[in-house]
Amino acid sequence: NGYDGIDLDFEKFAFNDGQQTWAATKSSWVTFVSELATSLHATGKLLSVSVPPMYSDSSGYWVYAFRDIAPHIDKLRIMAYDYSWDSAGPIGGPLSWVRTVLGYAVDAVPASKVYLGTPTYGRDWVTSSAGSGCPATFSSRTYNSSEITFTDEWVRSSPSMERNKIYAEAYSATCTVKRSAWMPDAQTTLARWNVASEFGIAGLAQWMVGTEQVGQWDLLRAAVSPNPPPTSNPEPLPAPVNEPAPIESPTVDPVRGKVAPLEIWLVKKGKSVLTIKGKFGTPGKRNVTLYRKVHGKYRKVATATTTKSGKFFFRLTLTGSTLKLRAGSKLGSSQVLVVRR
Repeated sequence: NGYDGIDLDFEKFAFNDGQQTWAATKSSWVTFVSELATSLHATGKLLSVSVPPMYSDSSGYWVYAFRDIAPHIDKLRIMAYDYSWDSAGPIGGPLSWVRTVLGYAVDAVPASKVYLGTPTYGRDWVTSSAGSGCPATFSSRTYNSSEITFTDEWVRSSPSMERNKIYAEAYSATCTVKRSAWMPDAQTTLARWNVASEFGIAGLAQWMVGTEQVGQWDLLRAAVSPNPPPTSNPEPLPAPVNEPAPIESPTVDPVRGKVAPLEIWLVKKGKSVLTIKGKFGTPGKRNVTLYRKVHGKYRKVATATTTKSGKFFFRLTLTGSTLKLRAGSKLGSSQVLVVRR
């Protein structure tokens, strides 16, 4: 049929078989993926897998063995949704949870193979009932994002960027139930794209195409545009003192705009991740070095290679006083970070 390849979406052994079977299944799964990939690649075809999230090599749905299958697969699509199932809550989970999921994924699998699954559907749960004559049981309802007209009753939840509506519904003259509905919209998809961009992964994998709000495509096109509108009054890099000599003069090719956006979030207690992104004014691949200013002197922190367009990306694990920082925080004079070639 001229297809590019195969996507595996095997969920039964994760959700139905029980964890006591996972150790044996994991070995068979890795062997199967390896052999299938070899066969597909021999004919120029791709192998993609759609899997629920893992949080470490031994937590989450570890039966899928991200690290073991990484050399064989071409695409890893993480189904980072259905965070809330039995009780009311966000479908795609808090963005902090999404970051935790991606943090492990890019450690186990090359970021260029990773896709963040994002939902375009929501659910409506019954949270309580009062009166007489109520049904013995209630079931949740599922809606596509494209079916919903969002009014002021739909309040946006900052942790997940999804919309939530709490309301009452009469089932009969004597029975009233309270319901809580959660629904992602176009802004939710954009927020998840922005998180995906922090990790430099391949992109999003939407479940499912055709159920989204039409407006999300304009938002995503603007987000991925190679020529986004310039930031008004960009904050320049701090003037360095006692800085290591750059390979080329920064006055010839300065870092454009902010060293930020800085995104700092807690992965778990006592540990945080710092993401630094930026772009040089002229295109071309080059090596860059990140320095941290400590008591007036610069210390080398990390090195990276820019993309062909001149973009650079650092992702660091930090501890200690850095935990006091949050997304959008300005660094103090003793914590200046500078990128130089």
